[in-house]
Amino acid sequence: DVIRSWDWQSTDKRIQKRILSKGWWNGSRPTEGSPCIVKIDTSDHEDVNIPDVYRMPSTDQFKLTVGEGETEFERILDRLLTTMDTFEECLVEYKIDEVIYNVKIKLIQHGAGTPSYTLDPEEKFNKALHCKERGVLLYKEGRILDAFYRFKRAAQLLIFLNRDLEQYQPVYLTVCNNLAQCQLHFGNYEHALALCAKVLEKEPTNVKCLLRRATALEALRDFEKALVEYKKVIQLESNNQQALERLSYVKKQVDEMYARYNAAVKRMFNFN
Repeated sequence: DVIRSWDWQSTDKRIQKRILSKGWWNGSRPTEGSPCIVKIDTSDHEDVNIPDVYRMPSTDQFKLTVGEGETEFERILDRLLTTMDTFEECLVEYKIDEVIYNVKIKLIQHGAGTPSYTLDPEEKFNKALHCKERGVLLYKEGRILDAFYRFKRAAQLLIFLNRDLEQYQPVYLTVCNNLAQCQLHFGNYEHALALCAKVLEKEPTNVKCLLRRATALEALRDFEKALVEYKKVIQLESNNQQALERLSYVKKQVDEMYARYNAAVKRMFNFN
């Protein structure tokens, strides 16, 4: 049998679909904010764990809002649904953590969306606050990646506003600080430093951010700069346990580094 090519593929090649049954064009496709009813069939393929909160009672259909996904699978649906017509059914192949899954998806119906660019400033700000609050809850649940995407969305919405205005700046800086913590968790220390720089430019005495910058610098073995940051924290909070504990270790690393440097210099100029 000749294997058909895919009808659509995402730019990062993580998602691709083959249309099994064409839908009909009703003037629009789902966009950000569109409420959708979707049938998801995993009977012939790998099982997919769909949260019960999205399951409609006594049916094999699910209710989703585009742009509100809080798991990897839901974020994949967010991207896929914007390519689908009403009643379209497709075979979807997608990749999560290098594992490939297959599932059949049918778009039963969708409502009008509310793309971010159509929102007024107050609506954008409220949506950013919602994303930030969801990110905090997800982080507390240990769902760091899901929290990261919520914080990222909040930051994007605030950038559309004037994030330096008095009413927006504190929230934007908090979101950047939270993103820095996520990047530390992922081991993306340079990204964490860039985010910390944004916060500390406006709030140079932000202890949480100073600690995160120190942690990133320490992980990058820039012990001298890390030592400076830990000292700043102790100046602001003399009993800060994290800073006190790391300070002694980092100071030891700096002392050993200078000792090695001095020994190397002595060897260079020892003519005996």
